[in-house]
Parts: sequence; C-alpha cells; structure tokens
Amino acid sequence: MNIGGNKVKYLLLAAVIILAVFLIYGLHYRDYSKCNGCASQLYPYPIHGDEWTHLAQGMYYMEKEGIYAKNPYIALSSNDSYRSLRHDDLELGFHLFIAQFFKLTGLDPVLNQQFLPAIFIVISILSIFLFVYLVTKNFYIGVIAGLFFLSIKGNVNIYHIGFFVPIIVSTFLIFLFFYTYLREDLRNLSIVFFIMSLTFYPLATVFITSVLVIYLLYNKKLKRTHIYYGAALFVLMVLLTGFTRLKDFLIFKQGWTLGQEIEYSLLQIYGWIGILFAIIGIYFLFKKQYNRILLMTLVFPLCAIMSYPIFKATLLLPYQRSLFFMMLAMVPLSAIGAYHSLELIFIKIKNHIVSISIISILVLILLTGAFYNYYYIADSKLSPAHIISDSDYEALSWIKSNLGVNNRIMMAGVPALGVYPISYNKLYAVPESSLRAGNISRVMLFFSSDCEVKYDLLNKLLNNIIYSKNPLDCDFLNLVYSKNNIYVYVVK
Repeated sequence: MNIGGNKVKYLLLAAVIILAVFLIYGLHYRDYSKCNGCASQLYPYPIHGDEWTHLAQGMYYMEKEGIYAKNPYIALSSNDSYRSLRHDDLELGFHLFIAQFFKLTGLDPVLNQQFLPAIFIVISILSIFLFVYLVTKNFYIGVIAGLFFLSIKGNVNIYHIGFFVPIIVSTFLIFLFFYTYLREDLRNLSIVFFIMSLTFYPLATVFITSVLVIYLLYNKKLKRTHIYYGAALFVLMVLLTGFTRLKDFLIFKQGWTLGQEIEYSLLQIYGWIGILFAIIGIYFLFKKQYNRILLMTLVFPLCAIMSYPIFKATLLLPYQRSLFFMMLAMVPLSAIGAYHSLELIFIKIKNHIVSISIISILVLILLTGAFYNYYYIADSKLSPAHIISDSDYEALSWIKSNLGVNNRIMMAGVPALGVYPISYNKLYAVPESSLRAGNISRVMLFFSSDCEVKYDLLNKLLNNIIYSKNPLDCDFLNLVYSKNNIYVYVVK
C-alpha cells in the first residue's frame, strides 16, 4: 500500500512528531488536584518526585564540577554517619547529561526541565522509526510505530512517557542499539549505545542483553567472545554495586517500588487496540518474514510479568519496569498489525477512492480510541501531584538570595524535594523518593510538638532554618519571611 509520495510520507512523520510534542508538553497543563486530566494553567516545574531528585543529582555535579557519591539533599553533621550521606549513582550518565546540558546552555534547570521530556520523546520516536523501518523496509509502519509508542499510558508508579526519568529517556538508546547492531556497517557503533544504556539506566542494559542473547541463540551465532563479553559485564556490575548489594539487582521482590505495590493489566496501560494489533502483527511477522528479533524482545519481560503474580518476585527486571519494556516490545508488532490490516482493506476494495475513504475513517476511529482521555488516570492516588507551588518557588528563591546556600532546613512534605534544586540548601530528611534519607518521623515530630520539644530537636539536629506552612510562636525562632502562608524562621 503506497498512498502519496515522499512528501506525504515525511508530512505524516512530522505530524506524529508535532502530536508527540503537543501531548507530552501538555502534561504541564494538567492539574490532577482539580480534576482528572483536564486542562489547567501552565505548571513550569518538574512533575514527578523522581524528576526532582534526578535534577538535583545533575545540578550537584554541575555545582561541584565533579562526580561525588553523595546525596545532594543531605548535609553531614556530627550526629550523622557517612552512610546516610552516601548515594551510589547507578544512573551517572543521565545525571552527567543534565549537568552538562544546563551548564552549556546556561538555562535555569528548574524552570527549563519542562522542555526536556518533549525533546526526548521526539528523539525516541525517531529512533523507533529508524529501527522499525530497518526491519520492515516500510516507511508507514515506522510512522505508525511512533503513534503506538505515544499511546502508552502511565502514572506516578510505572511512569508516564512524559516524565524525564532514566527509563523513559533510555528508550532511544534501546532502539538505536538494535538499529545499529542489525546494520553490519554500523555494528561497532552499537557498543556506544550499549555503554550509554549502562550509564543512563542499567535495567535497559539488562533488557538489551536478554534480547541479544536470545537472538544469538536463535540464530546459532552465540560465540565464545560473546560469553567473554557477558562475563566482563557481570564483573563490571559487581564492581559497580558490590557483592553485598548484587543480589538486590538480581532478584526484585514485592515492595521494590515505594508505597503500594500494584499489579497492572496491559489492557489498562497499553489498550485493547494496541494489544489486538500486536497479536495480528505476530501473524504478519511470520507471513512477511520480518526479522524475528521483534518476537524476541517480548520473551524476557513477558516471563517477568507472568511470574510476578505467582512468586511475588522477578529475576533481573523488576515487575514495573518489565511492563514498560513489554510495551516497548509490542510497539513494532502493533504497527505491523495495524498497517497490514489496513493494507488488506486497500487491496480487497478495488475502488481506491472508496478504500482510502474507509481507511481514513478507520484510522480516525483508531486514533480516537488510542488517544481519547489521554491524560486520564483511573486510580486518582497514582495521579501526578504538583510537588511545589509558585509560592514555594518564590520562598525558596528568597532563601537562596537572602540566607545563602548550604544551610540545613527543617521542612516537611514533598515540597522539600525542591529545596536543593531551587535554593542549593540542604535538608535534615528527604521525603519518600529515589533519594529518601534521614528520619522523616523526627521532622513530623518537630512540626507537631510544643516549643520545648522543638528546641531540643533543633539542638540535636543542627537545623538553622525552619520552613513552615503554619506560623510558629517560639521565642528562639526569628521570622524572616512571611508570604502566601509560608513562614521562614532562622534559629536565634
């Protein structure tokens, strides 16, 4: 089926890219505290708590102009151990990218991070297009694959593709690895993407390796050198994680993610349209003799998803991330199924005007089904919340300008995740996130206790700034900022 010339093809690809930018950046125009996925005014800050913590790590490298295994939110005092301060950065490449990007551009990281998800979604769609076009030799299937990738649903637990976090960004590395590996003239370049995936998101490397091993075994091309490379990779993982922690990266038990452990249905997050066409796509994969690597991408994540309800644990890939890799594997198959289904209609109906009209109507229906209520999240508890408000940003900026940096702030709630990225100050305890640290219960005790207990805690915890959403009437606290129900105190 060939509708239009090259101009039409590239216009379709451009349309998918424009749609992607519109939908992904649209997340910053949603306020789930008011309604589920409806439009709101622009929220210019990072949306997910992990976006804040990853931004903080990148900014810490930028500030220190070096690499340190340290939690940027925590300041070490005489009452703390180095263990509470240390943070082994397994996503170093991702954080170095953040550091270099904002250092070279000179942009404010907090206010301009909002544009990075849309930029990387475009890069991911183009990498998916290149890979699918390579294995199918069909431009339209590559374009359709971009649409199916864009239709993947998410939430704060399994991530939305519009979040700027390592697993989402690693999408382009995964597809560019397979694209370059399958092209013999570019195979050496695949090593670069493999190493990048290891530094950006090691679980993406695990996924790549699992697919590659299955592919080589299937084609009877597994050589001794591949075994050596695998052994070297294993040794590297041991060196990075240490023997004592290695088991934590081999077996992922229930409770790996923070908060409630949730089991998902692919119907819920990938949709019946994508699943139906993926099944049809498997049929056409054999019929059209497409590269079997498309099937092999399914094997490992599917095994993890099927084993989790039985054993409440998975091997090498955690359940939540297996879901994402499973959907990535289904994207090319869904595109193949959709294209060849529409192609059958085009062939069967001899009148091309009629066939094109029917195909156009069907495409419109399918797009509506895939993208209707795009921002809606069924479980409201898993909806992204606005971590900070404009008032928080203003107050923390004031602290940086008037009280300086590297102070230790006593602050409760998720807005504390904005303390280091906005003001370059420190916390006693970091709320639940990928950088959680310290004793949150002591922070809660401070804000719920009387002045005598507050005084005793401040002497023990060595905090010199208090950030509160309520006024505190204690003699040893000096109010220095009061605006929009935010009160900043300095300890006398």
